[in-house]
Amino acid sequence: MALEHLLAAIEREGEAAVARELDAARGEAEHILADARARVEARRAERLAARERELRASLEAELAAERRRAAGDLLRARWRLVERIVEAARAELPAAVESAAFAEALPAQLEDALAYLGDDGGIVRCSPALAPLVSTWLAGRPGISVEPCAELLGIRVDGNGAVEVDDTLDARLRRLGPRLAMDLLRLAEAEP
Repeated sequence: MALEHLLAAIEREGEAAVARELDAARGEAEHILADARARVEARRAERLAARERELRASLEAELAAERRRAAGDLLRARWRLVERIVEAARAELPAAVESAAFAEALPAQLEDALAYLGDDGGIVRCSPALAPLVSTWLAGRPGISVEPCAELLGIRVDGNGAVEVDDTLDARLRRLGPRLAMDLLRLAEAEP
């Protein structure tokens, strides 16, 4: 019987060793599986973060491009507004030349323009409606003639080819253009 007990004890010990080995193998397999899952999850998170960065960069680039397009559209719209206002002002120039306010300011404009001629004389070209007024104001100035010119709105002084002072309303509008554009844009931005 002792042999049976010995065989049974060896068998129990063998089964216990097998069970311990299986438990250790299962534990190691679970550890390997958990480690593999963690690595897979880390790689997935890395890839997801990389893809998110790519998408964010792409979105930011598209957003920047859209902002540039919108800014360009806004600038073009503002410039069209300025052009329409300047054209509307230009359409009012013929009436402005014939206004009492223009006639009242004309002597000072003439004096300023004639100051560039010195004593050499010259020609004052002006709108036909202004010719009688200009002739009256220049009656005592020798060497200066008055020449009505239908295409002018205001006065242009020619110093015998050496000097030309363009004080027409259209020339003033062109000279004031940049400042006028900035003022108009400020006003347009201030308006709701």
